[in-house]
Order: sequence, then C-alpha cells, then structure tokens
Amino acid sequence: MQTTKSKPYHPVDIILEQPQPRICLSEEDLPIEKRFYYNLLKLNTTPNVSDIFTILPNKITLKDCNAEILEILELKLNPIVIGSMKNWEYLASKFGISNDLVMNMRNYISPMKEFLKNYSHIELNCLLKEIETMNRMDVLISLRNPLNNFKKHYNEGYSNLDTGLQMSSQTKSFQTYITHKDSSHTTMDNISLFGYGDNYILLLHYEIEKEDKKKFKWFRGNIERSSKDKIKVYDFDKAVDKSNIYLSSKALFENATYIVCLFTDDWCNIINSTTKNKLSPCNESEIVKCKNYVLNLMETEMIENDFINKRFIPVIYENFKKSLLPMGWPKNTLSYQFPNNFNELCTKLFSEN
Repeated sequence: MQTTKSKPYHPVDIILEQPQPRICLSEEDLPIEKRFYYNLLKLNTTPNVSDIFTILPNKITLKDCNAEILEILELKLNPIVIGSMKNWEYLASKFGISNDLVMNMRNYISPMKEFLKNYSHIELNCLLKEIETMNRMDVLISLRNPLNNFKKHYNEGYSNLDTGLQMSSQTKSFQTYITHKDSSHTTMDNISLFGYGDNYILLLHYEIEKEDKKKFKWFRGNIERSSKDKIKVYDFDKAVDKSNIYLSSKALFENATYIVCLFTDDWCNIINSTTKNKLSPCNESEIVKCKNYVLNLMETEMIENDFINKRFIPVIYENFKKSLLPMGWPKNTLSYQFPNNFNELCTKLFSEN
C-alpha cells in the first residue's frame, strides 16, 4: 500500500487595500455606481426658492398683481388643513387678523379670496416670505413662472395693469381684467391663457381598472370620429397644463361648450367619499383632486343657473350601478349609457355645431 506524503500548507496573509477618501466637487466626479445614491439623497433636499423674492420689487402689493398670481394663491391656500400643511388661516394670524374675523371668514366659499381682497395693501414679497415660513414650497414654485411673466409686462411699462382685486358684482368678487398693448379690456372668462379656444367638448374621466381604461379609449375614438371636425374634443388628462394645473383646469372648464363626465365605479367611490368626509384623501393624486375641483365648479354653475343644466352630460358604461352617481347634477340629469345610447349622445353634442 502506497502512502502519500501530505504537503505542508503555509498561511497567507491577504491585505485588502481600501481606497482613500475622495472629494467629489460635482455629480460628474462620482463613480457611476454612486450616482444613484446621490440622486436619492437629493430627493430630501428643500428646493431653493430664494430667487422668487427678488423677481419683483418690494413696492408691489397684492392690489398690483394680475389675476393669474391671485388665482394660484387662492387655489393653493384655500383647501382645509391636512396634516402639517398650513393654509390661509396661518397667514391671517401672521398678519394680525383677529380670531373672530378668521371664524367669520370660514363662512365664505373662498376665504383666501376674501383675504386677498380685504388686505390688498400687503406687499407681495412680504406675503411670499410668510408662505416660505409655512414650508409651502409648492405655492412658491407654482408662482415662479407667473411672477416672471408679470415682471416682463411690468418692465415693459404695464405697471398700471388692471388687477384681479377690483370690487365687482355680488356673483363675482374678482373682475379679472388684463390689459394688452393694442387691445381693449378683455375679461379673462372670455379668453384662454392656454390656447384652448372656446368651442370644444371636454372629456372628464378617471379609471383605475384596465377594462375601464379600454372602454374610455373606445369611447374617445368614437366621439372624435363622430365630431367630423365640427367641434374639437379635448381629453382632460392630455389637455391640462401640468405646470399650472389648477388655473388650466379652470380655463378648460370656463371655455368648454360641453363637459362630458364618464363616471366609473372607482371615480364615484372617490367622489362620494370626499363628499361624505368633507375632505380629499391624502393619497389622492393632484390630477384627481383637480377633476373633483372641476366637478365642484360644475355644481356651483348649476346653482347660479337656478339648476338649469346647459352643458354638463353624464355618461356611464354598461353594468354601472346608477346608485353610485354623485349627489347633485349627475344624479338629477339624464345619463347616456355607452355604447347603447351613443347615437342619442351624438345628436345632443353635434346637432347645434
């Protein structure tokens, strides 16, 4: 029997050299594998808004501002407090408005509009700095482009622009006038800052289920073909300006010839939940909140027109439970079922165009 001689093994020390700390002056200096984590860290950083306070001179007051700036302030600061988000009430207390007056302002449909109207002497930059202390960076970022646009007109000699804070009739607190170089005064209600025109059908919808999304594409294709260039058809999701979402939503609403609301189970559940709880769920997307905002504008118009519906049309799909329709005009208006009542719907939409 042959024996094998074992070989001696000697321990070997392996020294791993660690790279020395390296200073990177910019993102480009980082190794590729580190850039992902660098971008993640940037998500938690507060956006820099210091430039906003230098766009306009300090002498500009709320009374001098145009309608676009005022409407953004109103739409952003009007909603009720959710979590740590501060609204118009914080501003009111910062500018010394009494608690009794604040309680009275809560009775208005738009408390922020009343604030802007009654305290129009406040300097705009002073208000913006208070908004910064509220950590409402979303408001400041939304105002950046409108402030720059206002500055352009201001520097061109339009410092006497008519303001959105003029006193008007009981039905409107704002008279939103804009002065153009070679034109007379034109109400903002009759023009579109976003180029939508004034003769179109607006499709307002919201789907979660894949099957509902297919149904909407089917409906939209049919309605676009049926229009035969008589009237434009806008899909809200595609037409709304994401950088100025609330103001463009209002412009789409104001100028539409007809607004067709395609109600699904999911959207109705959200609307009914919001109505019941008097606030929007925190997990709602901004565009869904805007669609519900447009529905509120529709309800307001119905009240102003003594509940005569001139341009709002509810559309439902097969197997939809009508009991889910939101309270108000959708439940009290003749609804069209797609595809069963599509011909009747086309007669309604296109007979006068």
